[in-house]
Amino acid sequence: MALQLPHAFRPHKRSYKQKPPPGKIRDVERETGHVLSQPGNFLFLDKFTSTGFINKIYNMEVREGDIWVVTPPKCGTTWMQELVWLICNQMDFDAASKLPQVYRFPFLEMESLTYWNEENGDIESLEKSVENQPKFFANSMKHVESLPSPRFIKTHHPISMLPPDLLNKAKVIYVGRNVKDICVSSFYHERPDATFSKWAEAFKAGDVMIGNWFEHMKEASDIMDHPNFKSFWYEDMKDDFVSVIKQVAGFLGKEIAEADVEKLVAFLDINKMRKNPMVNKEVEKPATAEAPSFIRKGIVGDWKTHFSAEENAEWDRWIQSQLERSGIQGMRGWK
Repeated sequence: MALQLPHAFRPHKRSYKQKPPPGKIRDVERETGHVLSQPGNFLFLDKFTSTGFINKIYNMEVREGDIWVVTPPKCGTTWMQELVWLICNQMDFDAASKLPQVYRFPFLEMESLTYWNEENGDIESLEKSVENQPKFFANSMKHVESLPSPRFIKTHHPISMLPPDLLNKAKVIYVGRNVKDICVSSFYHERPDATFSKWAEAFKAGDVMIGNWFEHMKEASDIMDHPNFKSFWYEDMKDDFVSVIKQVAGFLGKEIAEADVEKLVAFLDINKMRKNPMVNKEVEKPATAEAPSFIRKGIVGDWKTHFSAEENAEWDRWIQSQLERSGIQGMRGWK
């Protein structure tokens, strides 16, 4: 018997316009409707609810041995995915340089993030090539279900919308980030038809991507003590990546030699990842003059070059109030 997702959804109109993306990956003209969840105020394309996809995720079968990376968007997700996959796959740098990440660590809800021309396609006989990635994106759940165990699964869904038995069977790694840098990174990712100031207003109002960023991170902070859950901040990864590598390995029950730690640090350097098309997502996000690469700067504090003094003071007040309301501890990099 299917479980009932504990959220209701109401129509929501976003306060900014989206630029048509380069290429023909998606049909923006159909991307007109959005919904907001209650509780949570999480923002989704209405396709999530109209197709029932959001309930499919909530009711999907979680397998023993699954490893999930769960994050809000723009929090170092790709970086953590690659680290986890390499630790669990004998440091196979060759495969990580030749096989797109989507095949090694698929994005669960990718099919419902936009409208595709390849939906309901047969992917089982397809070669896992760069050219075929859109077909796998358009059938992302079927792709996840077809994988042998142990599966590696990425999602930006909040914890409350994931299968209720997730932590009983799977290992979950969560990554959060300070919201000022998320705002800047999401601006270049989404490429809106708006100035950064307008984008920042929309972000603060919950009109961007996941909507309620603090609630997403609060749900993670509420389960910190679960033995199958491990949480990091993006700032942790930037400050002491060696420590994060060792903690991830320990959490996943993997021994790691110091020489392998050094190799991981070198291979997962932001400049090297930017040159690796297997992770730089050139199919989903082709380079443009405004955003030349999916993997952009990868730094802490880029917000300082984007927020005016007035905006920064307003955001500081907002962030402080949200941290006090949510009880989230440890968010750094925003002051």
